[in-house]
Amino acid sequence: ADLTHLPALNPATALTLELAYRHLASLLPRSALVALEPLFKSARKALDETSQTALARWSDKVAAVPDNQPLMPPAISASVHEAVHEALLAEKRLEISYRAAGQERAKRYPVNPLGLVSRGGSYYLVATARDYPEPRIFALHRILSATLLDEPAIKLAGFNLRHYIMEERRFELPLEGDLHLELRVSPWLADYLDERKLSPDQTLAPIRGRDEQRLNATVANTDQLRWWLRSFGTAVEVLRPLALRREMAAEVVELAKAYRART
Repeated sequence: ADLTHLPALNPATALTLELAYRHLASLLPRSALVALEPLFKSARKALDETSQTALARWSDKVAAVPDNQPLMPPAISASVHEAVHEALLAEKRLEISYRAAGQERAKRYPVNPLGLVSRGGSYYLVATARDYPEPRIFALHRILSATLLDEPAIKLAGFNLRHYIMEERRFELPLEGDLHLELRVSPWLADYLDERKLSPDQTLAPIRGRDEQRLNATVANTDQLRWWLRSFGTAVEVLRPLALRREMAAEVVELAKAYRART
């Protein structure tokens, strides 16, 4: 569509476009961003000129912040980002040069893009490699080069990106199955988890003679769970399952040894 001659935008529409650009621009293909640039500029102009100053200032009054330690996003080649976007948009194959984590040399092969995922400031291409049917995850910052091929991508029957993320838990570093978790949690952590539950079946109950509470919940058995447990230090103690309790206890012993040796 021709966006060079646009009708005036009302302030609410302009604000929506302004926030969409701020938070979604990195997920849009470059061709779409270029095509939409007049619309985004028109939105900015409408907000600058509106008499509804409170609405115009709304974007300066809201923000999104991470709830974990912020990390600098890894550098991604602009040409790689653009090639990935265009391949997804056109449903074409890509040839990538990819250096996997811990590897010194890159490997080159064709991939069939299935989706793009943003997680914690990093971007990941979900794709099948060559003619294999199993989806794989490629970090964009580890793709050294990407070339759009003039051949259609091989589609994976029944693939759904949201199902892949939510049901198959591919971005949670799964180990095996679910855990019936039992924790001792401090009063402040109990309050926090009463507001932001670990699972739909979570329960909290007072521990007799103590100010802590006992938490029970069914959760995915993932590395992400372990990182989360470590982040609360002495505010949480794993009671069950025993295998996870022993695992966490062994880590604490090794950590104490490391600190004693270097203090």
